[in-house]
Amino acid sequence: APGVAAQSDDAAAISQGFAATETGITAGAIVGFTPNSEDNIQLSNADRIAQMVGVVGNKPLIELSDSDKQVQVVISGTTQTLVSDINGEVQAGDKITASPINGVGMKAIDSSLVVGTAQNDLNAGKTTSKTVQDKEGKSVEVKIGLVPVQVNVTYYVAPDEQQTFLPPFLQAIANTVAGKDVSPVRVIVS
Repeated sequence: APGVAAQSDDAAAISQGFAATETGITAGAIVGFTPNSEDNIQLSNADRIAQMVGVVGNKPLIELSDSDKQVQVVISGTTQTLVSDINGEVQAGDKITASPINGVGMKAIDSSLVVGTAQNDLNAGKTTSKTVQDKEGKSVEVKIGLVPVQVNVTYYVAPDEQQTFLPPFLQAIANTVAGKDVSPVRVIVS
């Protein structure tokens, strides 16, 4: 039967327990399913983005698991998440996606699967520096730190890639009435 935790370090977070196939999975790491499995998780990175499921939590409010030996992955709610400045400074409101570094996120600048939305700036907390190799093999120094992220794994469409065939004024009215971006297809159907 699922267990319920009495304390919470993650604000109203809900987590699901999974078996881990890798070592080094820590609280704040972005994780995803291993290939062909929805029971086992591994650290996410840019190459494993399609399997992303959530963030390893630290005492979430509600724990759904069958065993004490499972890794608790926050699938909904706000939790501290490891992020880097690989795609630029992370600021509150930025969408967070998997980076080339295992378990560490970065600001989404292109359309992609995202783990959620940053609730604070990366510079607002303590960061550490790590040297990584870029695509050309050059050493690059990046900052990594914990940022609260509202977890909601979804597909993010970058603003410059949102194409619409509606007149701009009609799209703006629909967005204003709904209080959020509305798909052009929904406007036409309405």
